[in-house]
Amino acid sequence: MRLLAVLTFVGLLASATPAQAQVVMKNYNFDEMRLALQEVGSEVQREDADDDGQRFLQAKSKSGLIYAAEGRVCDNKEPSQRCLGLNISCSFQLKPGSDQAKALEMSRYEAVRPLIENGDLTLNRYVIFDYGITPANLKTNLGVFLDIADKVWSDLGKADMLKLPDPEPVPAPPTP
Repeated sequence: MRLLAVLTFVGLLASATPAQAQVVMKNYNFDEMRLALQEVGSEVQREDADDDGQRFLQAKSKSGLIYAAEGRVCDNKEPSQRCLGLNISCSFQLKPGSDQAKALEMSRYEAVRPLIENGDLTLNRYVIFDYGITPANLKTNLGVFLDIADKVWSDLGKADMLKLPDPEPVPAPPTP
Protein backbone atom coordinates (compact mmCIF):
# COMPACT_ATOMS: atom_id res chain seq x y z
CA MET A 1 0.00 0.00 0.00
CA ARG A 2 2.79 2.41 0.92
CA LEU A 3 4.65 1.50 -2.24
CA LEU A 4 1.55 2.32 -4.31
CA ALA A 5 1.20 5.71 -2.57
CA VAL A 6 4.88 6.52 -3.13
CA LEU A 7 4.72 5.50 -6.80
CA THR A 8 1.55 7.58 -7.30
CA PHE A 9 3.25 10.61 -5.71
CA VAL A 10 6.37 10.17 -7.84
CA GLY A 11 4.18 9.85 -10.94
CA LEU A 12 2.37 13.08 -10.09
CA LEU A 13 5.68 14.89 -9.63
CA ALA A 14 6.99 13.59 -12.93
CA SER A 15 3.86 14.74 -14.77
CA ALA A 16 4.08 18.32 -13.47
CA THR A 17 4.46 20.71 -16.38
CA PRO A 18 6.75 23.76 -16.49
CA ALA A 19 3.64 25.96 -16.56
CA GLN A 20 3.00 24.88 -12.98
CA ALA A 21 6.46 26.00 -11.91
CA GLN A 22 6.77 29.55 -10.62
CA VAL A 23 9.28 31.98 -12.08
CA VAL A 24 11.57 33.28 -9.37
CA MET A 25 13.52 36.53 -9.52
CA LYS A 26 16.83 36.09 -7.67
CA ASN A 27 17.81 39.66 -8.57
CA TYR A 28 16.61 42.36 -10.94
CA ASN A 29 17.75 45.05 -13.33
CA PHE A 30 16.13 48.43 -13.83
CA ASP A 31 14.24 47.44 -16.97
CA GLU A 32 12.53 44.70 -14.94
CA MET A 33 11.86 47.12 -12.06
CA ARG A 34 10.45 49.74 -14.45
CA LEU A 35 8.02 47.10 -15.77
CA ALA A 36 6.98 46.12 -12.21
CA LEU A 37 6.33 49.78 -11.32
CA GLN A 38 4.23 50.21 -14.47
CA GLU A 39 2.30 47.01 -13.67
CA VAL A 40 1.17 48.53 -10.34
CA GLY A 41 -0.07 51.60 -12.23
CA SER A 42 2.86 53.94 -11.63
CA GLU A 43 4.50 56.20 -14.17
CA VAL A 44 8.30 56.12 -14.08
CA GLN A 45 9.43 59.73 -14.24
CA ARG A 46 13.17 59.44 -13.93
CA GLU A 47 16.10 57.02 -13.72
CA ASP A 48 19.23 58.38 -12.09
CA ALA A 49 22.01 57.74 -9.60
CA ASP A 50 22.74 59.49 -6.32
CA ASP A 51 26.13 60.97 -5.37
CA ASP A 52 27.36 57.51 -4.34
CA GLY A 53 26.39 55.99 -7.68
CA GLN A 54 23.37 54.15 -6.22
CA ARG A 55 20.81 53.87 -9.02
CA PHE A 56 17.11 54.58 -8.52
CA LEU A 57 13.84 55.04 -10.35
CA GLN A 58 11.50 57.87 -9.40
CA ALA A 59 7.85 57.08 -10.02
CA LYS A 60 4.44 58.63 -9.58
CA SER A 61 1.59 56.41 -8.40
CA LYS A 62 -2.00 56.58 -9.66
CA SER A 63 -2.82 58.68 -6.56
CA GLY A 64 -0.07 61.20 -7.39
CA LEU A 65 2.39 60.01 -4.74
CA ILE A 66 6.03 60.49 -5.78
CA TYR A 67 8.29 57.69 -4.59
CA ALA A 68 11.63 56.04 -5.31
CA ALA A 69 12.69 52.46 -6.00
CA GLU A 70 16.38 52.26 -5.13
CA GLY A 71 18.72 49.40 -6.00
CA ARG A 72 20.64 47.86 -3.10
CA VAL A 73 23.37 45.20 -3.01
CA CYS A 74 24.05 45.64 -6.72
CA ASP A 75 26.82 44.02 -8.75
CA ASN A 76 28.04 47.35 -10.17
CA LYS A 77 27.01 50.99 -10.57
CA GLU A 78 26.27 50.84 -14.29
CA PRO A 79 22.76 51.12 -15.76
CA SER A 80 22.94 47.38 -16.52
CA GLN A 81 23.44 46.48 -12.85
CA ARG A 82 21.60 43.61 -11.18
CA CYS A 83 20.52 44.07 -7.57
CA LEU A 84 19.66 41.73 -4.71
CA GLY A 85 17.79 44.35 -2.67
CA LEU A 86 15.20 47.05 -3.26
CA ASN A 87 14.40 50.00 -1.03
CA ILE A 88 11.06 51.67 -1.76
CA SER A 89 10.70 55.09 -0.14
CA CYS A 90 8.76 58.33 -0.09
CA SER A 91 9.05 61.50 1.98
CA PHE A 92 6.57 63.99 3.33
CA GLN A 93 7.53 67.52 4.42
CA LEU A 94 5.99 68.27 7.79
CA LYS A 95 4.85 71.77 8.69
CA PRO A 96 7.21 73.53 11.08
CA GLY A 97 5.99 72.95 14.63
CA SER A 98 4.21 69.68 13.76
CA ASP A 99 4.11 67.08 16.51
CA GLN A 100 6.78 64.71 15.19
CA ALA A 101 5.93 62.00 17.71
CA LYS A 102 2.32 62.08 16.50
CA ALA A 103 3.46 61.96 12.86
CA LEU A 104 5.60 58.90 13.65
CA GLU A 105 2.70 57.24 15.45
CA MET A 106 0.40 57.91 12.49
CA SER A 107 2.90 56.19 10.19
CA ARG A 108 3.61 53.06 12.25
CA TYR A 109 2.79 50.00 10.19
CA GLU A 110 4.58 46.66 10.39
CA ALA A 111 5.36 46.72 6.67
CA VAL A 112 7.20 50.06 6.57
CA ARG A 113 9.86 51.84 8.60
CA PRO A 114 9.10 55.50 9.33
CA LEU A 115 11.88 57.97 10.08
CA ILE A 116 11.84 61.71 10.77
CA GLU A 117 14.89 63.69 9.79
CA ASN A 118 15.23 67.43 9.13
CA GLY A 119 11.47 67.93 9.31
CA ASP A 120 10.69 65.23 6.75
CA LEU A 121 8.86 61.98 7.46
CA THR A 122 10.26 59.20 5.28
CA LEU A 123 8.67 55.77 4.81
CA ASN A 124 10.85 52.84 3.72
CA ARG A 125 10.13 49.25 2.74
CA TYR A 126 13.04 46.93 1.98
CA VAL A 127 12.56 43.90 -0.26
CA ILE A 128 15.17 41.11 -0.21
CA PHE A 129 15.61 39.09 -3.40
CA ASP A 130 18.12 36.61 -1.92
CA TYR A 131 17.05 33.09 -2.98
CA GLY A 132 14.30 34.66 -5.09
CA ILE A 133 10.80 36.11 -5.04
CA THR A 134 8.10 35.78 -7.66
CA PRO A 135 7.09 38.73 -9.85
CA ALA A 136 3.65 38.54 -8.21
CA ASN A 137 5.26 38.90 -4.78
CA LEU A 138 7.26 41.92 -5.98
CA LYS A 139 4.04 43.57 -7.19
CA THR A 140 2.41 42.74 -3.84
CA ASN A 141 5.31 44.40 -1.99
CA LEU A 142 5.00 47.50 -4.19
CA GLY A 143 1.24 47.58 -3.70
CA VAL A 144 1.49 47.23 0.08
CA PHE A 145 3.98 50.09 0.23
CA LEU A 146 1.81 52.33 -1.95
CA ASP A 147 -1.36 51.54 0.03
CA ILE A 148 0.35 52.39 3.33
CA ALA A 149 2.05 55.51 1.93
CA ASP A 150 -1.29 56.77 0.55
CA LYS A 151 -2.93 56.18 3.95
CA VAL A 152 -0.15 58.04 5.79
CA TRP A 153 -0.31 60.86 3.22
CA SER A 154 -4.06 61.16 3.73
CA ASP A 155 -3.84 60.99 7.54
CA LEU A 156 -1.09 63.62 7.70
CA GLY A 157 -3.15 65.88 5.44
CA LYS A 158 -6.28 65.44 7.57
CA ALA A 159 -4.21 66.31 10.67
CA ASP A 160 -2.98 69.46 8.88
CA MET A 161 0.65 68.38 9.34
CA LEU A 162 1.87 68.57 5.73
CA LYS A 163 3.84 71.48 4.41
CA LEU A 164 2.44 72.19 0.98
CA PRO A 165 4.76 73.31 -1.79
CA ASP A 166 4.87 77.01 -2.51
CA PRO A 167 2.44 77.83 -5.30
CA GLU A 168 3.87 78.47 -8.72
CA PRO A 169 4.12 82.19 -9.39
CA VAL A 170 1.41 83.41 -11.69
CA PRO A 171 2.95 85.22 -14.64
CA ALA A 172 1.90 88.81 -15.09
CA PRO A 173 -0.45 89.36 -17.99
CA PRO A 174 1.21 90.81 -21.06
CA THR A 175 0.97 94.56 -21.30
CA PRO A 176 -0.81 95.85 -24.40
